[in-house]
Amino acid sequence: MASSILKGNAGESIQRYAAFWRNERIDRPPVVFDIVGPHGHPTYDAGPEMGVAYHPEKYENDLEGFCRDYERMWEARVNCRDDSIPCVEPMTADVFGSGWTVGGRQVNRRAPRGALAQVRLDEIAADAESEQLESALQQVSYVAQQSRGRFGVNVDGMTTTAMISKWRGGTQFMYDIVDDPKGVRALAERITQHCLQVQAKVDGLLPRPEGGTCHGWLYYWNPGRGFWFQEDDAIMVSPRTYRDLFLDLDRAICNSTDHAAVHWHSGMLHLLDELLTIENLRLVQISIDPNGPPIESMLETCQRIEAAGKKAGIQCQPEKDFVKLVFSKLRPGSCLFFFNRIGSIAEANDFVAWLERTAPTFERSRRRPKRPHATSSRR
Repeated sequence: MASSILKGNAGESIQRYAAFWRNERIDRPPVVFDIVGPHGHPTYDAGPEMGVAYHPEKYENDLEGFCRDYERMWEARVNCRDDSIPCVEPMTADVFGSGWTVGGRQVNRRAPRGALAQVRLDEIAADAESEQLESALQQVSYVAQQSRGRFGVNVDGMTTTAMISKWRGGTQFMYDIVDDPKGVRALAERITQHCLQVQAKVDGLLPRPEGGTCHGWLYYWNPGRGFWFQEDDAIMVSPRTYRDLFLDLDRAICNSTDHAAVHWHSGMLHLLDELLTIENLRLVQISIDPNGPPIESMLETCQRIEAAGKKAGIQCQPEKDFVKLVFSKLRPGSCLFFFNRIGSIAEANDFVAWLERTAPTFERSRRRPKRPHATSSRR
């Protein structure tokens, strides 16, 4: 498959993704490296701790420089054999955080956490025609025009709980759930409706490499439309509260697109059974938290995801023993690896080559029929 995308193996990777989403047999799971040597997201911290935080304000008034540096990152990784598909995410736009008002006044997108803790919940309103939102969409349009088939563009990460928690602060968010659950629910409905309206506008601006959608940060590809969303601050609520206040809104989010994926944390596994009831959720990407459950529990979780007919996206370090442990529990075609960081392109390519040798052996062993146990003739 010929491709103009800034990745030497983009055609091969897109074919792999297409088979992955169709549940066809594939040679190995798709593999994505977030950072390869010094080559990572241009807004990441520099130095040894590169990747621990985003700093989009670095490019606040320099979208041209943002695109240039992002493109240089992909040019440097053009010969990396992982399955990352180049995508530029205009983080400075903050489209989902745009178009909000309190008492008719525009909410500052860069306001500190808890800035709206003292206002009434019903004062927070969406304005889909605001100049702020229009400016954010213009930034998305600009980046899309710069792509010229070389990279995808997307704005992922819509959320309900994290937006409320950011505006109110985590503690006040919990007080709100106890003191005014109807107010929280009504605000969550407004957020969901606004985000879906914004997503529809974004969808109309995006390039469609090979008829599909690319994604920022996670750098995967899916056919048709798609996005990943997150509910990080749902970590603070019980399964019943999540079910009563937020689950059907997340279901509406998933039903609005072709390939919905969710970014989840290992500290949120108490909500997984509720999450897996969402029919149109295609992939659950789990970040393994340093202080989260043990690896064995995580693998059981991934098996539950697989049993529910969904794909498991595993974010972890590129460690061979861990990958082999995953393959012992999951079909290679049911998972997608998001590796945080590897030292160089050469190391990344060696790791991918090892994966290509290893995955088929586990696939064959899972298909091989077990021998019946010998029975004794003794009475």
